[in-house]
Amino acid sequence: MGWQIAASAGFSMLSAMGQARALQAQGKAEQAAYEYNSKLRKRNAEALEIEAEQRVFGEEWAIVDFMDDFRDLNNQAGQAFRKNGWLAEGGTPAKVLLANAAEADEEIAMRRWQAKTDSQAIREKGVNERLRAELDVQTGRIRRSARRSEAGQALLAGATKAYNIYRTA
Repeated sequence: MGWQIAASAGFSMLSAMGQARALQAQGKAEQAAYEYNSKLRKRNAEALEIEAEQRVFGEEWAIVDFMDDFRDLNNQAGQAFRKNGWLAEGGTPAKVLLANAAEADEEIAMRRWQAKTDSQAIREKGVNERLRAELDVQTGRIRRSARRSEAGQALLAGATKAYNIYRTA
């Protein structure tokens, strides 16, 4: 009966060691998964930063187009006034052209403000992605540490079970 007790205690310890190794491997895999997610989030943050810059650049490009179109429109308006015999340098025609220019300036200022606001919102998303990336790294470390503790508990439980098998025999 002695070898059966030793075998039972040995298998109990072997089982505990296997469980401990599995828990450690699980912790390592969880940490790797969180670190991978962290890298993806960092890449997303970089992409959002580029998107924010493109938003401002794209709007500046559109503003240049708008200014060209407005210049053509205002020149045509001035030409129409002159064709009808009005002097565009004074009086009502000049007031109309100045009002058009003021409205165009207001439109440009609004577009720049909107692009800057949109860009800031996009950058804020990038900041959030970076923070989540850091959180993922920390979570991975914590998960691995937790699995290491569980592995130690499994070994201790196996040793206790093996001791009880010997003690009760």
